[in-house]
This record gives sequence, structure tokens and C-alpha cells, in this order.
Amino acid sequence: MSLHQRRSFMFLLLLFAFLSTHCQTNTSLSDTNILKENLTMLASDEYEGREMASKGAAMAAEFIAKHLEKYGLKPFNKNGSYFQEFPVYVSGYDFNSQLVMNITENDSSITFEPGSDYLIYSPNYVPLTFNKTGLPIVFAGYGITADEYDYDDYENLEVEGKVVVVMDGEPESRDNDFFESDYRTEYSETRNKLLTAAENGAVAMITLPDEQSMSNYGFKLRRILKKSFSLEDDNELTEREDETIPSILLSINGAKKLFRVNGENYYRVRSNMNKYPPNSIKFGLDLSLNYWIKPFNERREAKNIIGLIEGTDPDLKDEYVTLGAHYDHEGVVNGVVYNGADDNGSGTTSVLEAARLLAQKKSNKRPILVIFHTGEERGLLGSKYLTENSDFVSDIVSHINVDMVGRGEEREIYSIGSDRISLEYHQLIESVNSETVNIKYNYSFDGPDDVNRYYYRSDHYNYAKKDIPIVFFYDNMTNDYHKPSDDVEKINFNKIALITDLIYHISLRVANLDHKIKVD
Repeated sequence: MSLHQRRSFMFLLLLFAFLSTHCQTNTSLSDTNILKENLTMLASDEYEGREMASKGAAMAAEFIAKHLEKYGLKPFNKNGSYFQEFPVYVSGYDFNSQLVMNITENDSSITFEPGSDYLIYSPNYVPLTFNKTGLPIVFAGYGITADEYDYDDYENLEVEGKVVVVMDGEPESRDNDFFESDYRTEYSETRNKLLTAAENGAVAMITLPDEQSMSNYGFKLRRILKKSFSLEDDNELTEREDETIPSILLSINGAKKLFRVNGENYYRVRSNMNKYPPNSIKFGLDLSLNYWIKPFNERREAKNIIGLIEGTDPDLKDEYVTLGAHYDHEGVVNGVVYNGADDNGSGTTSVLEAARLLAQKKSNKRPILVIFHTGEERGLLGSKYLTENSDFVSDIVSHINVDMVGRGEEREIYSIGSDRISLEYHQLIESVNSETVNIKYNYSFDGPDDVNRYYYRSDHYNYAKKDIPIVFFYDNMTNDYHKPSDDVEKINFNKIALITDLIYHISLRVANLDHKIKVD
């Protein structure tokens, strides 16, 4: 062989080695087309955000069950159903309201829209019904009386029978002895300001937003509109606090409307409160406020979904390997659908695809249970019910939880909790990864001192409480977390495919061990 031929031969060998490695790295067992098709459906507006015990959640449950049947998994429940049904109690408030500012000079009016312009906050301590018209409005600074700081916004201010307008927060100062400088005191709390206004004879309070309250406005809106969910043993109506006067929190848009009619600039007032003492702003308006708030507490049916892939070894038929994801999300909030593509449509479709691959392979000695929980977003309720009311839980040898795996770096995933209960399980998860998909495990949130407490915030925790070895895979998506912007267009399906391959290989490895995983 000539020198030229030898060089050509060596080049071909190197090229072959490179291509082999390249193809092996990028070859996935999972089908990204199937992942995309399933997630696009589950995270569509048609499923209405999949809120627990809702129409959208029922549709999602049927979708998942039909695919489990299509993939060859058997219904696990004794009644021949994929569904583990259980009652859940839903409580909250229905309320309608109208806020009208009447300009007394020309009888024109401005209507404030609930949600976008203001909130009635909080329904737990305002009157359930309120109907008054022609109420005069007076500016009361921060609405604070604090004797220890020699501060009183109500000094020489007559508010009897009027609506007070107050700025959120408290006076700013560099003096540590005056409202504690950088730290807000209890006087800044809405509840305290409301009680002070009522003690001075005001009939309602309107709060102007500062920067801090505006950053939390969306959260406050969702909290007011959000329903509370509880299991049967935990069901109880929240006791209402002693009623006081109505509390109205304006949004930025609502504040602009209020100030527009008297020529003042809301932003200027907010940034120069020391120049605007009580009664310095004249609104020249009357307020009409009419609302009713109706508490409700109703019983609904919720569903976990469980599919079975039977094992090949009859001696191991009572040792279950489980993998799961929660399929619920936030539902519809103020008319907007929260589709939850990453949270947790990504985990749901990943587990569903892993189920297809495992059922197709049929090489697991131990049986594998594929579990889709509901109610994770409402306090881990589905997994709590399952782990406390299912006989098979004591026979589970390990559990994988997949919750948000479609965003962030493609070849990186946060791994949480794998060494809390079993060091052997942690080592197995490490070795399976290095031998298969070989992605980076990020353990930033895995320590017991993690301030985010992620170990306690998803469904795996209810399994861990039963001393079942667990691992939780998570992508740390924050930009669109619990927002309507968590949509399919932002999902990386190659990443979901990698995680799906990973949980497939971990499940098979555990299912085929010649011993049970040791619990430390």
C-alpha cells in the first residue's frame, strides 16, 4: 500500500469514527414528532389550562388514557379503568363589581374595570356586599398613624363618610429610627391601613400602587381569582376575618385614570410623596361602588391516571418501578388560558413517550407503573391522595418525577433528591446517564439548604415521605413560570427527547436489577 493509499485509508477510518460518534450522540429513541404532536394538543387553548377537576383536565385525562391504551399499557385500577378517581373540594369567591368616578363639574364619568384597573382586596375581610353612591374622595397620604414615629396622616384630616386614597408603602427615610429605613414596618400593610381608615370614619379605601405592589399586582390578581382545592379529609371553609371597609387596589392603569381627571401626574406624585401631604390633592370626584362577593365550596371529581407495563418475571410481579408527571396547570385566569406547555405539558408528554417505548420494548422484569397526577399545582393533592390511599405504594421500589423539562440548556437538567433516601439509586442514575444520553446533571438545587425548597414542591415528595427512592428532573424555567406565555412555541423538543431517553433507561435498569434498591 502506497503512502497516499495509507493516508487515504487512515482518513476514512477517522471519518468513520467521527460519524459513528456523531450519529450515536444525536440518535434518540424518542420520536420528537410524537412529542410535539402530543404536547401541542395538551397545551392548546382547547384544554383550557387543565386546571384540576375542570373540563379541560377531564379532556386531558381522556387524551392520556387513550394513548396509554394505544401504546399497549393496561389499566391498573381494579375496576378496569386507567383512572383513580377521588373527590376534591373547591372553594373561592364569585364577585362582580363596578367602580365609577363621577366628575361633579360636568357629570361625566369614568368606569374602572375589575382586574385590569383595580382589585377588591382581599375578599376575606371586606363586606360581602356594598352599594353606595356619591361618596366624596380625599387624599390621605400613606394612610398611616404611627405614634412611635410621631407620624399621623389623619391629623387635621376629616374623612368621616368619605373614601380615602392612600399611597401603598410607607414614608421613605435614611433614618433607621424612622420607619426602620430600608425595611418596611407593619404600618405599610394594607390590613393595618384599612383598619386605621375605618377607625377614622372612612367608608372605603383606595390604594395607589407603588413599585413593589405593582410588581406583585398580577400575583395578587391571580390569588384573588384563584380557587382553593383540598382533599376530603382537609376540607373546610376558610373562616372570614372580622369585616372592615372595602379595600380597592388600583393598577397602574387605574391610577392613571384617577389622576387624569384632576390634571395631576400619578408618576410625579408617587416619586415625590414628601411634596404631597394629606389633602393636598383635590380629586373633585364622587365615587359609586357596587359589588357582591359570594363564597362557594363545592365537591368535584378529580382523576389520577395509571397505566401498567407488566413485568416478565413472575417472581417480581409485586415490585413496582414508577415514573410520573403531573398533567394539571393553572386553568383560565381572568379570561386568559394558562396553557402550561413546559409546566407540565413537557413532563407529561415525556412520560407518555417513555411509556410507549417501554411497552414496545417489553424487556422489564419488574412491572412498571406510569402515573399522571392531577392537583400538583394545588398542593400536590393528586400524589398525596395516591400515596395515602393505594395499597401498592408499599411495593414501589423507586419513583421518577418529571416536572418541566422542555426549556433551558438542551444538554443539561437539574437533578434533585436522588441521594436523599438511597445512595445506590443516586449512583445508578449517574451511571445510566453516563452510559446513555450523557447530559449534564446540575445539582444546584439538590442541597438540604436550598432556599427554593424544590425537593418539597413537586409530586416526588409524597413518595419520598414513604421512604421510596426518588429523583426529580427539572429545567428551572422562570421567565414564563405560571404565566400565560408558557406556550409550545418556546419548547425544545430535542431536550424532551433526551430526558425521555434518560428516564426510559433508568426505568429499565431498575426494573431489571437482581435486587431491590437499598434504602439508606
